[in-house]
Amino acid sequence: GGIITGDIIYLSAGNDYDVYAYSPRVTTAPLNPGAIPYTHGTDVLYSDVNRTLRGVSIGINTVDMIFIHKMSQIKFSLTDDRDPVTKNAYPFSGATFEVTGFVKDFTLNLATGEITRQAVDGTVKITEQNTPVCFAPATSSMTLPIKVTIPGVSSGEQTISGSVTATFISGNSYSYNIKISTTTLDITGSVTDWITVPADDVIVTQPADSRN
Repeated sequence: GGIITGDIIYLSAGNDYDVYAYSPRVTTAPLNPGAIPYTHGTDVLYSDVNRTLRGVSIGINTVDMIFIHKMSQIKFSLTDDRDPVTKNAYPFSGATFEVTGFVKDFTLNLATGEITRQAVDGTVKITEQNTPVCFAPATSSMTLPIKVTIPGVSSGEQTISGSVTATFISGNSYSYNIKISTTTLDITGSVTDWITVPADDVIVTQPADSRN
């Protein structure tokens, strides 16, 4: 909702201050502001350094904090486009899928907003249809392998593989439909921006006894 709550921040009159902001807050100790740790699936928000508090005066001082999504978001859906014989032998009701190619761990540099990704972790998978998931995008093209498995009525299973290769941009939400033909995957996608919430004031003030 764009509303920020919390304890009052007290400043010393005449000093300069840089204001940083991020979410969700990490409480592990000791905390390294140059490498705040997060894991896959976290929607990391970041507001760039605000340097407008210079020579602050006694009373209420305000700063505008504009938050952006540092992650990309992605979701997948399945569509059955196989021939009738295959559909009967391998009912689509049993279809499952998994999408890999993501990193499990990454860090945020509070001073610069830079995201540093660790190595791709094959254990990190998307398996739920129509469920948006946040992930740390690479600065270059990423390939996300896709595997769809459909159990047979009597025995065996049908397994079809494919992939999505794209350069994902932070703050964008991607939707992909995986159309399953008899032997191939046909993948189509779209991208939309996440909703931007107008900036709200952050009020910082001094203790009452310092205003006399």
